[in-house]
Formats: sequence, structure tokens, C-alpha cells
Amino acid sequence: MPAVQLARLKIQVDEISWLFTRPEEFCAAVNRLMQTYADVLFHEGKAVKPVSLLEIYHVPPLVVRQMRLQIGQLCLENPQAALGVVDVLLADPHFEVKLLGAGLLRYLPLDPPEWLETRLTDNLTAIQDASVRQMLLDEGTAQLRRDRPARMLDLSASFLLRESSLHKRTGLQLLIRLVREDNFENLPAVFNLIAPLFNRLTSELQPDLLEVLILLARKSENETLFFLRQTIHLHPAPAVKRFLRRSLPSFSPQMQTNLLAVLQQS
Repeated sequence: MPAVQLARLKIQVDEISWLFTRPEEFCAAVNRLMQTYADVLFHEGKAVKPVSLLEIYHVPPLVVRQMRLQIGQLCLENPQAALGVVDVLLADPHFEVKLLGAGLLRYLPLDPPEWLETRLTDNLTAIQDASVRQMLLDEGTAQLRRDRPARMLDLSASFLLRESSLHKRTGLQLLIRLVREDNFENLPAVFNLIAPLFNRLTSELQPDLLEVLILLARKSENETLFFLRQTIHLHPAPAVKRFLRRSLPSFSPQMQTNLLAVLQQS
């Protein structure tokens, strides 16, 4: 496939922008544009490993990225129309189109926040493709993390309170993105959200839970150690202790020493 000519791509995206207020027609135009950049030389039998179970155009990442930038500007200029466009793009069966829709969530208005939160809630567990989910988590929550951290906590809680492991994992993955933020300081709220998970600590939750604990410890080792000390006291089950012992290498040397002492005393 020939190299992407960025100037030409910008013109092509501009040419379909007049359809932005007609979501279905705009999505069809997006698909047609994606098709013009599809790798026609791709042969399924020669693929090492498929990147998605969705229908895929094999469009260069630059194309999706540039489309996201330009269409994102359209979202900012016409937020009401953006809601319909994002919904239709996310419902499309093609990988790159879904990825584009997920990336555009960061451009949706936050007033009211329910517009964005509803779309995150509806899609984070419904969409199974790992790359699209990651885009939803990374780009789709960017505004909430930055401007409405309390709403992001509430969104995480809504997933963590559900029974399924998929919902709980999603809640933890939302917390990971929130605690990573340099300005986030409400650690007690996070401790309160993750504490119930130790009542029934399943193997599916442990990797994401560990990531949350590592990020919390980086912000405050003392608070995290205090929380874990309480956790061990309240949940002395072997599974909890095994999880924390396996987690020791992920913490600083000082934290390892202190946590090991707590484990040995329990």
C-alpha cells in the first residue's frame, strides 16, 4: 500500500464533514474513506495473528489518528450532533471505526456529565475488543479524570458493585487511570472502594488490584501500608496473604520490609 499523504487525508476528512449532523450518513462516509486506505495486499492466510475479531480494514494507524483529530474538532463545535455520531461509530462492526468512536469520547461535552458516563457504562463491558476497550478507558475517561474526579470515582464504584468479574475488573481499570493522574489525591476514597474486594479475592481481579495498590503506594506508602495492615487483620484468609506475599516485589524495598513484617505477625 502506498504511504499515506497527510495533506490529502486532511482534505478528504474535510470533504465529509458536512455530513456530521447526519450520523448514519457520516458513518457511511467514514467507512468509505477507511476503505480507500485499506491494505488491499493483506491476505488472511499470511497473517501471523489477527489483531481483532471484529471486521478490520487494516488501515494505517496514522489515518485513524488524523481522523480522530479532525472529527474531534467537529465534536467540539457541534456537541449535540457529536452524541449521535459517537453512538453510530461505536455500533459499527469494523475495528477501526469503533476505535475512532471510542477515541472521540474525549471530545464529548461534560455538561451534563451523564452524556459521557452513559456511553462509557454502555460500551466498556459490551465491547470485547481489547484495543477498543483500552481506547475507551484511556481517551474516553480523559475529561472525567481531569475535570470531574469525583464523578470518575462514582463511575468506578458503579462497576465494582456489580457481581460479575468483568464489571469489577472494569471498575479497577477505571481506578488505575484515575490514580495515575498527578493531581489525584483522594486516596481514602479509593481504599474504601477496593476494600470489599478482599472479601472474595478472585484470581481474575488480582492483576488489576495489584496495579491499583502499586499506584497508591507510589503516592503514599504509609497510607497504603496502613490499609493493607487493616485488610490483613479483617481478612486473614490464606488467599489474601498469598496475594500480598506474591505482590511484595512490586513495592519499594522499605514497603516490602514493612509489609512482610505485618504478614509474619498475622
